[in-house]
Amino acid sequence: MAQIRQKANISLDVWFEVIDHFLYDRSTLLASALTCSAWLPRARVHLYSSVALYKPETYRLFSRTIAGSPSLGALVKELELDVNTIQFKLWNDPSEADVLFPIEAARNLTGLHSLSLSNDSHHYIHPNVLDFIPRFAIATSLTKLLISDFGGRSPKTIIRILEHFPHIREFTLDGYFSKDDSYDPTETLPSDFCKNLRKLILIDNVLVAPFLAVMPDHITHLWLGRCFLIHGPTDPKVSYTDLARFKKLESLTLQTHHLDGIDWVAEALSHARCDELRSLTLVYQCECRRTCRTTIAQQHTEISRLAGIILRRPAFRQLQTLSVSVDADLDANLEKGLEDVDDATELKRRHMRGLDDVLRGCRDREIQVEIEVNVYRQLSIQREAAKLVPECTVWQQLIHQLITDLK
Repeated sequence: MAQIRQKANISLDVWFEVIDHFLYDRSTLLASALTCSAWLPRARVHLYSSVALYKPETYRLFSRTIAGSPSLGALVKELELDVNTIQFKLWNDPSEADVLFPIEAARNLTGLHSLSLSNDSHHYIHPNVLDFIPRFAIATSLTKLLISDFGGRSPKTIIRILEHFPHIREFTLDGYFSKDDSYDPTETLPSDFCKNLRKLILIDNVLVAPFLAVMPDHITHLWLGRCFLIHGPTDPKVSYTDLARFKKLESLTLQTHHLDGIDWVAEALSHARCDELRSLTLVYQCECRRTCRTTIAQQHTEISRLAGIILRRPAFRQLQTLSVSVDADLDANLEKGLEDVDDATELKRRHMRGLDDVLRGCRDREIQVEIEVNVYRQLSIQREAAKLVPECTVWQQLIHQLITDLK
């Protein structure tokens, strides 16, 4: 391994800044770590800070390294696991869990803050996989848990996982596709169930009601939405009545989609009983940015309806900040034909002015209103992406030239 040559006359701090620039470029970080012993500690911090395991082989190799080196395990802050890829290993032989990620390795994750569990196939999770997940609960430093794209026969699948993580402060459930709403929220749970949980994010799930019914009512930050985009007539009815349980909420975010409409947001607001609420955020998003047909007039009418609910409901008397974020669609019939930046700027100005008008009642009640309008154009997105390429290329050329010089 090469050493930094004094004649280069470059301080180690400068080299570290260059390495820091490639925080998400693992190939360059690896090259830096293998090129110079003085660079190794800095590059290793970035390499181990955020780790994603997508194949059984990577599970085994990484866990073996961590098990043999507590100091490396302490560097891991974020860990992402694709549990679908290990289902077949655990399906017939539960003992494979100790090969994939032994308890000794999990015990060395002393600096872990965030654990993400994903299932790219959206298939149901085998019980042996559910028995494998709790071994990561030994990392008591863990504060965030994310579960995405899980399938299950019942919400109990998620509840049982959470029972092993009483110490987390933030939980995100994104894309849970169970359609069985038979879970009984009165079922006895451990006394320490999510005892430290303060932030709950439920987004893009077929089921919402069972989780609102069972999660602890001491949550202070809640994010709901969107409704599941393919919510069919046979899916369980979406209900927000249990939103009334969360009386200690300080902030509430409701993110809807142009295709979902605003009705569910209005229903959710009508059930709120959070007298301590200080911040309310409404996100009116367009997932398919070029296909949504909603006009400015329609959006303003719907947001005006929500503003009326906010002003009438006692739950919002202590509200201090109302944030509204709206996606503006250039392809909607009112904006057809806009081609240049000036027209896009005018569209944003008209949106801001209209929203300011419909939210004036909130300002009159001394609520601080924050408005954000995002105007999307496919051509503009492509141009911005093209601008980033030369900049990245220049930095890559620099670091690789430095590596070459040191060899």
